[in-house]
Amino acid sequence: MGGFSKMNPSQFLRSLRNPDGVPEIRSSSAVLAFLELAFYQLLYVKNVYPREIFKMIKRKDIPVWSCPSQI
Repeated sequence: MGGFSKMNPSQFLRSLRNPDGVPEIRSSSAVLAFLELAFYQLLYVKNVYPREIFKMIKRKDIPVWSCPSQI
């Protein structure tokens, strides 16, 4: 982790590229989006918060529960 602190932002972004030259940021963004929706789905199903704060949205033609407001 210490090596990243010595890099400037453009060097850091270049270090995120895989051997094909494609930035890894795209795949990590997809993973984060998936985890966010999975987390909201779990909160909805387990009744951690009132169901009224969730709303049904579609992602990739799949209905999922999301929480657009801040809790």
